[in-house]
Amino acid sequence: MEQVYEDEIQHVRQGVKWFDREREPGLSQWEAYTGALHLPMTPSRGKGLGFNREGRLRAGLEPAFIDEMEILTEHRGRPRRVWVYNPMCEIEVGQGREDKTLPKPRREAVSDLANLPMFLCNRADILYTGRPPEKSFLKAWKQRGLSLPEIVTAEDGKLDGKEFADRIVGGLRPWGWTPGILDLQKRISPQQVELEEGGPDLSWGYPQFSELYAKHRILELRRRLRERFEMFPFGPELVDGGLVSSMREIDLWRERIACELQLNTVLKGPFGTAGIGQLRLEPDRALTVPELRWIDKVLQNHGRMLVEPWVLDLDDYSALLTVHRDNPSKSVITTSRFFTDLRGQYMGTLLGRMTAGMDPDRLRALEYETDGLSIRKLIPLAGKEAALWLAEQGYYGPAGLDMYTYRLPGQGRKRFLKPAGEVNYRFTMGHVARRLEKFLAKGARGIWILVGLRHLAQRGIADFTTFGAESAQRFPPCFGPDKGLVSGVLFTNEPDKARQMLGVMAVGPEAVNELIRDTGLTL
Repeated sequence: MEQVYEDEIQHVRQGVKWFDREREPGLSQWEAYTGALHLPMTPSRGKGLGFNREGRLRAGLEPAFIDEMEILTEHRGRPRRVWVYNPMCEIEVGQGREDKTLPKPRREAVSDLANLPMFLCNRADILYTGRPPEKSFLKAWKQRGLSLPEIVTAEDGKLDGKEFADRIVGGLRPWGWTPGILDLQKRISPQQVELEEGGPDLSWGYPQFSELYAKHRILELRRRLRERFEMFPFGPELVDGGLVSSMREIDLWRERIACELQLNTVLKGPFGTAGIGQLRLEPDRALTVPELRWIDKVLQNHGRMLVEPWVLDLDDYSALLTVHRDNPSKSVITTSRFFTDLRGQYMGTLLGRMTAGMDPDRLRALEYETDGLSIRKLIPLAGKEAALWLAEQGYYGPAGLDMYTYRLPGQGRKRFLKPAGEVNYRFTMGHVARRLEKFLAKGARGIWILVGLRHLAQRGIADFTTFGAESAQRFPPCFGPDKGLVSGVLFTNEPDKARQMLGVMAVGPEAVNELIRDTGLTL
């Protein structure tokens, strides 16, 4: 067998010699190789059952070619799904077009996280991105057990689908559906008549998306949950908020909220995400000119906006949904505990046991039962009700129902539960966190946090490259017999490329406590 092995290396070396002689000048081995293949031939057919790097090096193949082949996911069978990251989907729907005027920091943050769908992909899917990860980053995650998708890079970073002109794919899998995404779906997979795994009907356009995504729809779900679980302590109905269509109505709501609840008021435009599109108002404070202009613009464009009390948010929970088209009552529902900053922007999710690190007072509040129903038990039940509600509106696929506990002035330490804080008609960071949990060692606990530039400034660190190097040195990853992470940190995007945001997965008490201290979270 040893002689057969050596003979094969010689044969491949001879082939590489002629291949290098004939390939077009300026093309790498990988570019020339993939450019010469035509469907149904694909690079994965040349990979084999195992992977022998040393033999390929001895045969004369370039290290870059071998890297590409090593991270390649073998594909056979069903047409491949194409994944796209478009987290500003709600804003796109609100404006009727893709928002090209987002502030530079926001655009850079979206770009930093553009490859998160690679943690959601199944085997042999495709990630369509304008900013592909480095091969070393992909190789490291594959060694940890991640089934990597094929990476298709959009020319000039524009996701227009032209890279799929000669390919057969099984449809699109975006972060969230919009009219623009539906157009892309038709371009990359015109042969697909129906969406296989959720999402709206292909005939949908702007009016349907606009009505579905509008934030005031949450009022319907809040009423439905109160009726369904009428004995549960959701708190005063005033906390659910209402709709306003004029400054006079806004003033009346502010006065009522301040008088009955002694709380500030928050105005929410019909469309927004990550804290965008909302305005917090203190009692009796005169509105500024920019605030008045924003309110006037929202009311002129959309006719109404949501008004709510700004309550003291204690603990955030999410029911992560996958709404089934055929049987919505059997929708997949999992729960998680996540964290936001003072602006309501997502920061991180606990990995592992939801109650890890929770103080006794909060734990008792989570488990305390009213007529046999506790907050812990209610979250998945509310998620099931939300799945049925979404299906009634014609939406199927990934979604998230956010809920949170809160206190009211003058009510002591009593905790209430917001019946529905937010509904996301898309994938959420919680879905990503759930996938990251499979890389933990059995019984391990951790946290996944999106570290921003402001967190680096608090520690006096200049950039993400320095932060990444220091974190990796202080908390090197340690893996158990099952290859799961026992302790240490891993990054879900590349520190050397990050400009505004870095995903950090910390496991073990020391790494978790340090990351919590750096970001100011309270468990």
